[in-house]
Amino acid sequence: MEEALDASELKNDATRIAENARQIRIDYRRDNAPPQAEHIKTRITQPLAELRERVNEELAKRESQDSLTPLDRDPVPTRFKELVRRYYSELGSGR
Repeated sequence: MEEALDASELKNDATRIAENARQIRIDYRRDNAPPQAEHIKTRITQPLAELRERVNEELAKRESQDSLTPLDRDPVPTRFKELVRRYYSELGSGR
């Protein structure tokens, strides 16, 4: 995936996530103790989900000239992501 990404920031994030996964695997083999679920979540799962969202946004910008995705949208701070998601979910449902 790292090689398919054009944007250097996205590529660097993908590389960092892959390196985190490698390090967790090395630690597991060395210590023979499985990693904690929370550790995997914060170092791999959450960053990978965020990267997926950003890659999807980048693809949406490139695929359509009439795209409604703003070109310069700043990412939502992590602590507000759930609130923003609920806001747009309720907005879309007409409540």
